[in-house]
Amino acid sequence: MRKFREDHPKLKAIILEDGLASNGPHIRILQDQGLSFILGAKPRDHGYLFEQADLAGKNERRFEHRDTQEIVHRVRYVNELSLNETQCDLKVNFLEYKQHNLKTGKVLTFSWVTEVPLSDKNVYKIMRAGRSRWRIENETFNTLKNRGDNFEHNYGHGKKYLYTNFAMLMLLAFGVDQIQQMSCLVF
Repeated sequence: MRKFREDHPKLKAIILEDGLASNGPHIRILQDQGLSFILGAKPRDHGYLFEQADLAGKNERRFEHRDTQEIVHRVRYVNELSLNETQCDLKVNFLEYKQHNLKTGKVLTFSWVTEVPLSDKNVYKIMRAGRSRWRIENETFNTLKNRGDNFEHNYGHGKKYLYTNFAMLMLLAFGVDQIQQMSCLVF
């Protein structure tokens, strides 16, 4: 993040990351670099945060929307919660989103922390940004993993960077493949 800020000193950016990044030291680095963030947060990793959200009372905001595809969207959010017990001074804003498919009964739950003050006006945009990280990961990386490229998490490890070279070649091939797919009707 420091290198990113050195390379782009005036660029306004929002960093999207998964639950591994929603920890005190990393959030402080993001804050020190003047970077906004939307970081995944799971109940099993952030029990104290979820307890605070459950006890927020009048500070908690909730709303629900039912769309034309029989999906109920439920959102709850609370501003200014402590990230965890050991770093009570580190305040974050908490957002939880539940997508309930009335046809199948399936409920998907996602939650994030951010430094962006949440309101009824921006909470949907923040949720969509948080969900976009998941979509990018699943559609891109799972394509590389499952369509025959066998791209796995172990790439990037090994002696003399052999796996790193393989990973870069695979990403280059994937990029060429995507360009062909977008520009050639026969493809």
